[in-house]
Amino acid sequence: MSRGSKALLSKGISDIANNESINEQMKSKFPSCKMVIPSPTEAQWNEERASIDKEILRTTIMQLKSQVSPGLCGFRY
Repeated sequence: MSRGSKALLSKGISDIANNESINEQMKSKFPSCKMVIPSPTEAQWNEERASIDKEILRTTIMQLKSQVSPGLCGFRY
């Protein structure tokens, strides 16, 4: 394998990792910090949120037992 191919295929431990143009290109493609998500405001915390009743969820899941079929390996999902 040629020296150039080894440098390009290495995991950043070669001299090519010190190339400023490559580092700038990688920083533009893969920024180190994503957009910061702000904390919810007090008004957002006080808004009514959707919730699920535990008993309704339990009965709905229990009714799904008859709606099963064998999967790829023969087990039922």
